[in-house]
Amino acid sequence: MNIIWKTLAKLIGLCFLEEMGSMVIKEERLGKVVRLAFGLLFLAVLLEPMWQILKIGDILSEIHLEGLVE
Repeated sequence: MNIIWKTLAKLIGLCFLEEMGSMVIKEERLGKVVRLAFGLLFLAVLLEPMWQILKIGDILSEIHLEGLVE
């Protein structure tokens, strides 16, 4: 449950920074680049917990296989 709150806090922070950047940057082309960068960061932060769960699953499967081999 702790990982959910950390991820949520990161996502809220990214949204806040993106909005602040949009308010400061008036040039349209640069604004689109900033939005794209924040969108990619948003996806990376969102997918990080799932990646950690997959890594834990891989570790558990290796431990299970090592126990079966004599």
